[in-house]
Amino acid sequence: LAHCKELLAKFSMVKCVLDKTAEALDDLEKDIHRASERVEAARKSTGALVEQAAKMETQRTTIQEKSRVVDKLLRQFQLDPKHSLALEGSEVDEDFLDAIRRVNEIRDNCHKLLQSYQRVGLEMVESLAKRQERAYQKLFNWTQRQIPKQANTPPEHQVNETFVKALLLLRHRPAYFSHCFDMLADARRVVLIKRFIAALCRGGPNGQPRPIEIHAGEPLRYVSDMLAWVHQALAMEREFLVSVISPDTLRLSLRQRRNSSASLDSKENQNKYMYQQQDEEEADKLKTFNSYDSKDAKEDLKKDSQLLAATSRVVEGIGRPLCVRVEHSLVFQPSVVLSYKLKSVLAFYLSTLSPLVEPEGVFCQALKGLVTKAQATFEKLVDAQVTNIIDTPAPYTNDLSPPSGIQSLIEQIAALIKVFEGTLVGSLQERDGDSLVPILSKLLSTIQDAADSSAKGLSKGNSSVFKLNILCALEGALQSSEPAIRQVAGQVSLEIKSRIQGLIKAQGDAFLAKSGLLETVRKLAEWQKDESETDEKEVQKQRTRMVEVPGLDESSLVSTLSAFYGYLVGVTSLLTPEMDRVADPWIRVTVREGVGLIVSEAYSSLDKSIRDPLLGYSEQVSARMLKHSPEQIRTLLDV
Repeated sequence: LAHCKELLAKFSMVKCVLDKTAEALDDLEKDIHRASERVEAARKSTGALVEQAAKMETQRTTIQEKSRVVDKLLRQFQLDPKHSLALEGSEVDEDFLDAIRRVNEIRDNCHKLLQSYQRVGLEMVESLAKRQERAYQKLFNWTQRQIPKQANTPPEHQVNETFVKALLLLRHRPAYFSHCFDMLADARRVVLIKRFIAALCRGGPNGQPRPIEIHAGEPLRYVSDMLAWVHQALAMEREFLVSVISPDTLRLSLRQRRNSSASLDSKENQNKYMYQQQDEEEADKLKTFNSYDSKDAKEDLKKDSQLLAATSRVVEGIGRPLCVRVEHSLVFQPSVVLSYKLKSVLAFYLSTLSPLVEPEGVFCQALKGLVTKAQATFEKLVDAQVTNIIDTPAPYTNDLSPPSGIQSLIEQIAALIKVFEGTLVGSLQERDGDSLVPILSKLLSTIQDAADSSAKGLSKGNSSVFKLNILCALEGALQSSEPAIRQVAGQVSLEIKSRIQGLIKAQGDAFLAKSGLLETVRKLAEWQKDESETDEKEVQKQRTRMVEVPGLDESSLVSTLSAFYGYLVGVTSLLTPEMDRVADPWIRVTVREGVGLIVSEAYSSLDKSIRDPLLGYSEQVSARMLKHSPEQIRTLLDV
């Protein structure tokens, strides 16, 4: 019992704690109940407010959407105060140009609006038309005033960007643009004429480069320097006009040029990236401005006719002073080679410059006229030279080499071919080859006629050697890789081969005649020819009677062969003395070998006929007459 009481006493404290906890929980439950009642009351009182807020949020979204539509409409169909102020101002600057571009955009948008809302679009177009026209008139007047200043801008300097943008905007008024562009071309033409005259008379700054007129005494250099200056000036003027018409196209060309040059070394490869960044930044600046104009500009650049016309108009002013000076160089009657060089230079620059200007323009026609006059001068000088050589033929030389007149003509042909091969343009080379071949054919014919005239008084052998030496010298002058020249050289080679064969025949007959074998060989050939024309029965009879043929009988053959053997042993050369004057050693060797073959073949034919028992000679007679075999004769002749 005592233990139970003790236990109860110890748990009384726990009981007190539990009682207090129960009371706290009861209080908490009451607070929760009160809070729930307040929350329910609040929910009921704020439901209407939340619904009202949702409706207001929907209204706000709708209003914002309408505001965006209105703002977009205002941006598309109204000028902002800044642009309106720029249009009403007196200055033409970037803001004014941007305002015109903005008016053009609004006008385009109004035209699109006319497709759906005609009344609204028509009202907007009418309200903008007057402001747009006044702005373009103001821009046109300002551009006209700027043209003299821009015309004096050196081609290597950058054109005023505001002026370029003004011209781009005027492209939407073709009449204004054409008038301004023609004025610019006319002004540049005057400036270019002054620069050309200055380059001719005064030269560059501080005397470098020197005046072109200093070399007036050297026609080729004089004409080449003038044409080179014109080529450079024309390229710079074209680049200037491109920079005026489409600066983006010029930047693209410059970028490609930089990229091609930057690939040469690593240092320039580093600069390539820097140039690309600069070009991209400049393109971004003009991207917004040119967005409206890019389509029209691209279409005009595709045609390229306006650029060609403007370039032709700029350079046509230097056509006359250039023609006068070139014609003056041609009037001095230069040599044939020099006149052909002048013609080639003019033809090259014609093919180079004609794509940059109008083909029917004044400047291009002037160049074509100069090429025609140079060709006429060249042909006139050739005709005069041909007439002079034919009328006064040069006498033959002691060594049978080409006379001085013919030799100079051959050297002239070689010089003409060298100039022809130095032509820089393939298509020009083909066209020029068509005009050069008739001249070469005329000169070849003249050389052959002059050789015939000079060979009068020479023996037949010396005349053949003389003409062959001339042909060989001519063949050497005609060495070229060009098909047109090779065709002419082929004709000369065929003539040389024909004359070599004639020399071989003549030298072979001369050797056989000196050795006493010629008549015997001819009679044998005649007998064999008669034998081939008869039937078999008559052939049998003819063979039995061959020994009775005059000149082929035993005594005649013994005498002839003895003389032949004696001459063959004592002879020192198979050729006549005039063959030593053949200039080409290869021809001498070829003729000697050919003569050796003729002699050996003639002896072999005679040997075969004599050893044939059917032809009337006994074996003892054949052995007594033929002391050497054909192989031994070939050894003696060294063939």
